[in-house]
Amino acid sequence: MSAPLALPRRAHVPGAGTEPDRAPLEAAKALVRRPVIAAAWEGNQPYRYGAALCLEGFFWEAHEVWEAVWLACPPNSRERRFLRALIQIANAALKLRMGRANAARRLLAEAEELIGECLAAGAGAGLMGVDLPELRRALAGTEPELRPERRPERLPVTAEALLRPLRGIVEGWTRPGTCIIVHANERKAAL
Repeated sequence: MSAPLALPRRAHVPGAGTEPDRAPLEAAKALVRRPVIAAAWEGNQPYRYGAALCLEGFFWEAHEVWEAVWLACPPNSRERRFLRALIQIANAALKLRMGRANAARRLLAEAEELIGECLAAGAGAGLMGVDLPELRRALAGTEPELRPERRPERLPVTAEALLRPLRGIVEGWTRPGTCIIVHANERKAAL
């Protein structure tokens, strides 16, 4: 079992006066192996850690880790398109947190297009632990919440639906004896 990957002490939001907690991100990025293969996603700790970060609200951090995984994907592969979509989803969630709905709308549209490309490329219903049709529906469902007249102070309700398909990536990952994520305020390395 690999050493535990700690969650950052705080979420970084650009322009908010916070500094990123880079140590856990660098530890995760050091675990990236080339090439990223869709069938081996369950053993891809940085990929799964990125999903855990995103689900915990560490959107900037998820982008950082997933970008390292994306760079390890074969060029023009469905894995590369898929990771780019996940990066854009994390970026969109960060932009929503920052009150930049127009930027979020653009990023989510790009992610939806990339998921469509994955489906057209024969990825089937699932890819790397994610139900692609469910994710595509969630992406399409964010539009009403992102209308220009809305200025969300926090993630809109549909953002929860947007992140829900990512839970499949981390399910079973923190079973007793296999925990590789440690909250900063916890002292134990495994459950």
